[in-house]
Amino acid sequence: PLEPILSSDQREYTIEELKDYPEDILYLALNEIYARHGYIFRNEDLQNYFMGQVWYTPLVEGENFSDEVFNEYEKENFIFDDFFLYTSISWVWKIWRG
Repeated sequence: PLEPILSSDQREYTIEELKDYPEDILYLALNEIYARHGYIFRNEDLQNYFMGQVWYTPLVEGENFSDEVFNEYEKENFIFDDFFLYTSISWVWKIWRG
């Protein structure tokens, strides 16, 4: 996509809104919150995916990344993480940053 999957930096989402999204899309949307802030993924698949997005600029290695960059919507939208736990998808709910 040319644009981020969800507007997770502009509004809060509920589990009810997310429940019909495919798991792989939600996995990308969760990591998109990090990508929006230039996070450089150690997971090759994620890094390759985000490198293909025109809006992504890799800026910060994981060990130098601070979650203080997240705005209130992004912090609230870590509900994605809870959603993955709720649906018991063990490989998806983890943020594969390395």
